[in-house]
Amino acid sequence: MGSFKQFIRHCFGAQRPPRPDPIPSWPGHGFGSKSNAELSRMLLDRFDDFKEPHHPGIITKDGLKNMAGKPLTGDYAKDQNILLARELMKRGDLVDDMDRHHITGGLDGLIDRNNLNITMFENQNDNALTRELMRDVELFKDPQRPGHLSLEKLHEVANWTVTRHPYFGRQAWLAKELLRRPEMLDRLHFR
Repeated sequence: MGSFKQFIRHCFGAQRPPRPDPIPSWPGHGFGSKSNAELSRMLLDRFDDFKEPHHPGIITKDGLKNMAGKPLTGDYAKDQNILLARELMKRGDLVDDMDRHHITGGLDGLIDRNNLNITMFENQNDNALTRELMRDVELFKDPQRPGHLSLEKLHEVANWTVTRHPYFGRQAWLAKELLRRPEMLDRLHFR
């Protein structure tokens, strides 16, 4: 028996053949490891790829479901959108948060940029929210004391009429989320 093993090793090598490679995948798509805030940001960044042609400025839950059901195409950008939609469909609670109307709290199947900003900010930890604040820190500075953040300015921005304009809507929802975290405002020295 020992000589048979030696013969086989001599013919085929001493080691097993390598395992076949895993199914190839797109490098870095890793949507499963992304936080809810990151997925919200990704959908916001790709908003135009997902919006409905007959609902301007809107993504629908049905549209997300349809995108998730598409087969991969080999086109990197399109496949990233499909993979993002698939991950979102796995997270029904997140999609419901994106869908939730910011005034009534009801679900209507319609997702706009404001909904995505709200969801993104609500799901961020304090450090990530601070980074968002630093992107537009000038907006929140006290005009009389330029080195300080103004609670009055924060309230002013939070009371902006939320429009479909992505910049102003984003700033208003950021300010609203900051006001929901008083201990964070103390740490950031808003006065």
